[in-house]
Amino acid sequence: MNKKKLIGKLIEFFADKEIPTYREYIHMDGIPIKGIQLKRVFGSWNRMLKMMEREKLKRANAKPVAVEPKAAKPKAKPAKKGVVKDAKKV
Repeated sequence: MNKKKLIGKLIEFFADKEIPTYREYIHMDGIPIKGIQLKRVFGSWNRMLKMMEREKLKRANAKPVAVEPKAAKPKAKPAKKGVVKDAKKV
C-alpha cells in the first residue's frame, strides 16, 4: 500500500476517536495497520500525524465535482443494401 491509502485508512479509523500516542496505538484493539508498519512507511509517528492533518484539510477544502451525464449519441444507421441495377453493356 502507498502512503495515501494508509493515511486514508487511519483517518477513517480515527474519525470518531481521539488520536492516541504511538504507545497507546500499539495496545489498541482493531487497528487497521500495525504500529511497526506505520513507522517503516512514515519514519516516525509525528510525521504520520502531520500527513494526516494535511490530508484532512485537503478533504475538507475539496469541492465535490459534479459529473454531468453525457448526452446519448444517436446511433449510426447502417448502410442500406439495395438491389444492384443492371449495368449497361457496351
